[in-house]
Amino acid sequence: MCKTSKSFQTSFLKFFFPKATFDDITKFEREHADGDSRPDFYIKNGNDEYLIEVKINDRNQHFGQYDGTFKIGKERLGYITNYQMKQEGYEVHTWEEFYDFLFKALPDIEEEKKLWQAYLDYLKNVCRIIKMTKKMNLDGMYSLFEFYDALSKKILNVDTDQYHIEPYESEKDTHNGGNLEGTPKNGIMGKYFYLNYVNSPIKESWGWIGVYFEREHPLICMGFENNEGWGKPICDIIPESCVKSLPKGEYYQCVYYDPFGLWFDLSDEKRKEFSNALDLNSQIDILKSYVDEVVRLPLKLLSQR
Repeated sequence: MCKTSKSFQTSFLKFFFPKATFDDITKFEREHADGDSRPDFYIKNGNDEYLIEVKINDRNQHFGQYDGTFKIGKERLGYITNYQMKQEGYEVHTWEEFYDFLFKALPDIEEEKKLWQAYLDYLKNVCRIIKMTKKMNLDGMYSLFEFYDALSKKILNVDTDQYHIEPYESEKDTHNGGNLEGTPKNGIMGKYFYLNYVNSPIKESWGWIGVYFEREHPLICMGFENNEGWGKPICDIIPESCVKSLPKGEYYQCVYYDPFGLWFDLSDEKRKEFSNALDLNSQIDILKSYVDEVVRLPLKLLSQR
């Protein structure tokens, strides 16, 4: 970004070194090594050297080491983390502070602005930055418990003539109520389930259904991890190459793959029906039909081959 956008580079350096003037940059490098030190950013401005160290979860700090190796003052060592910390004599920033700083400094030129906004979206995802804009509603939090409890007791205990589903309860394997991408602390809550088809060549599988509630409008979705011992039998029948040609579902939409595997999002129409349902039983019926439609899809595709 700093090499692509001059305006971004200026703001990047101003964030870490607000009192410095960078008008003679001769070096701007990543992973610059000197002895036993290798800071993430090395900037040579005239005769002055500046370093920036980047931390995401890693807590192996280098205070005293980097500034000692490069023989610079503490004010020339920029430090940024995705967790709160203080170190006497040093200025330590967070990635959320950097996000807020850039957001306020968005350029007016449209092409530059789009580039910055794309970077901000990337930063939010990598550092799980959630910008809260509304006050909390404690009364609404009970719904999350209802949703989770209904998955276990009402939705994932199913026996039909074509398949059997039951909750998979192992906390070790199921991320304490989350999934492979995160846990409830990341705004993800749901249940893994065991799936076995009756009189079918499809091997037993394990899938996941839940809600991503780290957003203002939560997303209900089902997924099958594309790995042996999980959802690979389903992914083999519905490979990434065929998702765009899948028939439109009544309950699911946005069938897609990501690094986790295969996903089915609850449709916008059914989400509205869920929100406007008159009672809990009506909502549970929607989720049951959603699960049924997704689970029967591999059988339907198999029969057409």
